[in-house]
Amino acid sequence: MTEYRPGECNIGSKEKRNRAILGSSGLITAALMTGVIIQQSLPDFVLFFVFIPLLLGFEGIFQALSSFCVHYAHKGVYNEGNGLKEVEDTESHQKDEQKAKRIHGMSIAASAAVTVILYTVLMML
Repeated sequence: MTEYRPGECNIGSKEKRNRAILGSSGLITAALMTGVIIQQSLPDFVLFFVFIPLLLGFEGIFQALSSFCVHYAHKGVYNEGNGLKEVEDTESHQKDEQKAKRIHGMSIAASAAVTVILYTVLMML
């Protein structure tokens, strides 16, 4: 069992596994979409839609790696593996919110970077 630490860890191992599965699914979906777009010779701008599964993928992976759920942070709860519990104090909730914003920002940045790289490579083909 993992212990709740404000701004550091708000989920246990089962929750981490769920986020890893979600993240992997998003990245696999993005790869499949990219393959279909290239194989079907779809217009180049369609590749920008790959950003959405990339975002879900990176968000899930980053949450799994950091043992931290963005949604739980926004709701003011945590789950060590024995059900949802409310974050007791404002300072802990603020630390969780800051961590959630960092994870979300990293996910947006990574998704945007990969989307731009894919688009650039596709334009060279």
